[in-house]
Amino acid sequence: MGGHSRDETPALSFGAELRRLREQRGLSLRKLARLIHYDPGHLSRVENDAKPAAPELASAVDEILEAGGALLALAPVKVSPGRGDQIRPAQLPRGAGAAFVGREDQLDRLRDFLDSEFLTVAIDGPPGVGKTALALRWAHAVAKDFPDGALFVDLRGYSPDAEPADPAEVLEEFLRAFGVHAAGIPGGVQQRAALYRSLLAGKRVLVVLDNAVGSQQVRPLLPGSPGCGVVVTSRSRLSGLVVRDNALRVTLNPMEPAEALRLLREVIGHARADAEPDALAALGRRCAYLPLALRLAAERVVSHPHHTLADLAGELIAEGDRLDVLAAEDDDESSKVRAVFSWSFRALPAEVARMFRLLGVFPGPVISVPAAAALAGMPAVRARGLLEHLAGVHLVVETGRDRYRMHDLLRLYAAELAAQANMDREPALTGYLDWYLHSAQAANIMLGPERGAPPLDPPRPDTDPLRFDTYESALSWCTTEIANLVGAVRAAVEVGLPDVAWKLATAHFNLFFLRKNTSVSIAAHGQALAAARAAGDEQGESWCLHNMGVAQLDQRDFTDALTSFRTATGIRVRIDDRTGLAWSLAGTGFAYAAMGQSQQAKECQLRAIEVFRGIEFGYGEGIALGALGHACRELGQLDEALRYLTAGLRIFEQIDDALGQGYVLVGIGAVHRAAGDRTSAIACYDGALAAYRSIDDWPGQADALLGRGHALAEDNQHLQARWSWSQALAILNDLGDPTAEDVLALLEPGPQRGAAEPGLARTES
Repeated sequence: MGGHSRDETPALSFGAELRRLREQRGLSLRKLARLIHYDPGHLSRVENDAKPAAPELASAVDEILEAGGALLALAPVKVSPGRGDQIRPAQLPRGAGAAFVGREDQLDRLRDFLDSEFLTVAIDGPPGVGKTALALRWAHAVAKDFPDGALFVDLRGYSPDAEPADPAEVLEEFLRAFGVHAAGIPGGVQQRAALYRSLLAGKRVLVVLDNAVGSQQVRPLLPGSPGCGVVVTSRSRLSGLVVRDNALRVTLNPMEPAEALRLLREVIGHARADAEPDALAALGRRCAYLPLALRLAAERVVSHPHHTLADLAGELIAEGDRLDVLAAEDDDESSKVRAVFSWSFRALPAEVARMFRLLGVFPGPVISVPAAAALAGMPAVRARGLLEHLAGVHLVVETGRDRYRMHDLLRLYAAELAAQANMDREPALTGYLDWYLHSAQAANIMLGPERGAPPLDPPRPDTDPLRFDTYESALSWCTTEIANLVGAVRAAVEVGLPDVAWKLATAHFNLFFLRKNTSVSIAAHGQALAAARAAGDEQGESWCLHNMGVAQLDQRDFTDALTSFRTATGIRVRIDDRTGLAWSLAGTGFAYAAMGQSQQAKECQLRAIEVFRGIEFGYGEGIALGALGHACRELGQLDEALRYLTAGLRIFEQIDDALGQGYVLVGIGAVHRAAGDRTSAIACYDGALAAYRSIDDWPGQADALLGRGHALAEDNQHLQARWSWSQALAILNDLGDPTAEDVLALLEPGPQRGAAEPGLARTES
């Protein structure tokens, strides 16, 4: 794009640059291998590009060869095991295919876009005008020109039942699509955007951003590579993208009359169209020449093969007159579109019509077949048939296997119908929420059974919640369904189910812990907390406060986290919730430790351990013992620290928990360092590094590498120390961790200022 040929000189490979820099510095392959403690044969394969360079190796050789980050930039981004560079996302939804008609001028402009100086095209226009259909038509046609993949996201800019998509969350999903491991995804939107741009550098990827609310939402999602293309659709004109980001604007208006008639002819057939040209023209006019309305009207005609077009057009005109009386405030175009909706709806069988109305009260952007079954109180096989009927007449769109969404205008219309029919929302929503809650709880327990969950009443007799046989299936479902969580919590509050509201939020704790989706966690728990307080439900209040404290720790809002944990602790003392009390005491201790108040942290962890032992909960006791050991070391109480940490290590070895083992081994290493026993310290850090690597825990690896570097430096092994710090720095940069600046200072020439001691805030509370 922009004149960049696809036959440009190939990018320099990591192996070739490694060899060049090694030879430039007069190092043999074996000598370099000794310096970085790698096997010469492995290093040779990397140099010959027969094996990709791991982040640790890239960091080590970059430091030793003084490459200034050049080798790190050439190294592949760390991805999930077994996936790697072969990943080619193919996220484009199905397009209209042969049923797409017209828009030749706009398609020509989009084709020219490939050879222009523009990297981004913004398609704007009113609702129902066919922006998404046009974008997908073009995207499918040119997908072959983007061999590295295609990304697609609905940004929910004008969704009636959900907030616009957070760019940080979208970036997380895009990074995952390319195989970036969860632990390698930074926390902030700017850091995620930087990693996203680095990952796409040198690639040709097509990015389709549908239904944007504005330029600010889109800008972090723009790649920096000239080989990538971006198509944005929006009801807004996105002037910021045009002015600041040199985007090409394509404005889509209602179809020209001739185009609209071509669309109708393609759907209903040329014979019927030619037989009644005047009625065909009237049908087009009554649909305001909007593709959404035209297709719905055409489907209605096809479903009545024995009726004349004049009769059907007359019905539509009469329906429009009826709606004009009922909704005199509407403008002419809106009134015509609603007439088409009404005409299509009134042709539905009763059971299908009921499902359509129910979709208007559903509190999320995308509904699955099991969720629709729960909403309608029917078996999934019947719900699937009804949704397929609605998809067949274009009233819903299938977005994936057994998942459907409605156009925003149709959703609003369905909600109007539900209100006009005096449909009682409460029974339908209660059934759906009961299904969602028990399904989410089952997934939550599969993801982290040792962390506990609030007890639930049995599901209703007609509820058939999902069951999960594997960790992967539970994580996949939670990740897919999370878009509906905040809306579901809000719906539970609206129908007077505060206990369901807070239990829904807490049933996603393990997903939040694994994915660090703090914005959704705080939004959901904030609504649930207000509902629990209004209902006087102190158990719910304490659960919400505790989980908000965990999210606030992740956001480094230490003062707010401390307040949340302390308030939860007070409530749990009052209601005699022993397990919850132990976790909130531990959480309070972690907040104090993060704020540098080690004595208070020690006292909290001692109290937590006492409670954990009283309820015989070894996992929680091990976490608190590790935190207690860290606090004692900070206070200079080395013998106590070693005793507590060793006790914690024994617990985690007995239950075979690698994360816990790595956590306490980092603490034991720090105690040995403080006592001057550097050999033992290095051995502990090596053990922690092995434990963390066994579960691919990146933050843990950074902790271990940082401590290892300190111990090596104190033992005058400065080259090896710098190697460890370089590896830690690479990981911390990938994670967007602010302590990376302190580690960078350790690598700079001159007096060194110490980096934060590792491992102080590693918690599962």
